[in-house]
Amino acid sequence: MATAEATSRAEDIPALQNTYAASDIIERAVPLQPSQTSHQVQPCNGRSRSLVESLSQTATVDEVRDEISQDTSMDTHIDNAKQQDQTAGRIETAEQNYAASWKRVIQGWSPFMNREEKIKYDQIHGYDKLTYTQVDKCQKGFSQLSAFIDSDDEFAIARRFGSLSSRVLIQQAIDLADLEQELNELDAADMASEVMKFRLHGLEGFPGWDAKQRELMGNIQRKLREYKECLLLDANVRALGQASPSQHRAVFTWMWNEKPLAEGKDRFIHCADDFVVLNRSVGNRTPLRKFLGDLFNRLPSLKRLVQTQREANKTNDPNVDYHSEARITAILKAVTVSLTVGTLLIPVLLLFLVDMAKQTMAWIVIGFVVAFSGTMTATTDAKTQELFVGTAAYAAVLVTFLGNLNVGGAAVVCKEAV
Repeated sequence: MATAEATSRAEDIPALQNTYAASDIIERAVPLQPSQTSHQVQPCNGRSRSLVESLSQTATVDEVRDEISQDTSMDTHIDNAKQQDQTAGRIETAEQNYAASWKRVIQGWSPFMNREEKIKYDQIHGYDKLTYTQVDKCQKGFSQLSAFIDSDDEFAIARRFGSLSSRVLIQQAIDLADLEQELNELDAADMASEVMKFRLHGLEGFPGWDAKQRELMGNIQRKLREYKECLLLDANVRALGQASPSQHRAVFTWMWNEKPLAEGKDRFIHCADDFVVLNRSVGNRTPLRKFLGDLFNRLPSLKRLVQTQREANKTNDPNVDYHSEARITAILKAVTVSLTVGTLLIPVLLLFLVDMAKQTMAWIVIGFVVAFSGTMTATTDAKTQELFVGTAAYAAVLVTFLGNLNVGGAAVVCKEAV
């Protein structure tokens, strides 16, 4: 009986080992701590646990491990497929949003949109809530005058009061000169005094000392600060640049016709040579830009080229025209490119394609060098040295081309003679 029982126990040992090993796998695969947070990684899911439990009674340890590995690999493939589907969904949504945004842009820019469609489009996108400056709708007086001056950079000018600024500076200079003389006299008196001469060396509080020098230096410091503040302010205002006669006349004419101010309150506008521009770019415009501006002002038939609907709505005054700076800049660039290409290619084509004498070639080169210099002056704000360098480089290009052309012609003549 004891032998049979021992044999039965010995036969049950492998099965018990398998059970214990499988249970150990379960314990290691499934966390036992209930306090573990949900965002921590679970090495084994519920399906793997039930699979282990079902196999733990019949399968070996290796078989259990293989089954768990296959099940985990399948779960990994499923998770990867889900992530790929989510990524593809996000990409598709982004592409749809991108296409929809471009569709809205194209619809908004469509030149074939009629008035009703344009009104509906503005209402949908809230553009009908936007407001723009309309000088005629402003109240008469200060409101309308300020709106007109602010409506365009051409009208943004201001009185400098240069004469008053100079007078203030002169008066402050006189006061400082008097204080300077008083300080010199005090220093001379201190030098002659056996007691006060120590004040010249920076000593204070000694017997017989007084605060006269200290008070005088305080007055000088205050006056000097005021003088330099006025000096720098006047220098900054002068650096803005003087308003052109056409700018002042435009504002003066509008004020004369509209009468926004009471009689006698518009005296500041009468000093035509005492105005500065508030936008430096207007004062630094090239001669070609100024010429185009005057041309569009003198030829109303060209107004449509440089005026959008927004500029046309600013005023109903037939004597006032607003121009789009963006369109004028585009025309200016087109003219500049045309002049640049013309001054470079026209002389080359003439010298290369047209048979002419050497004297004629020389005069063509001289003429186009002068034309290039004038074009550079009119289209840029180049300084004298920059103008000289540019003209010299252009002349060198033409002379080199002319020399190569003559050498090539001479070689052809010699070959024909041989």
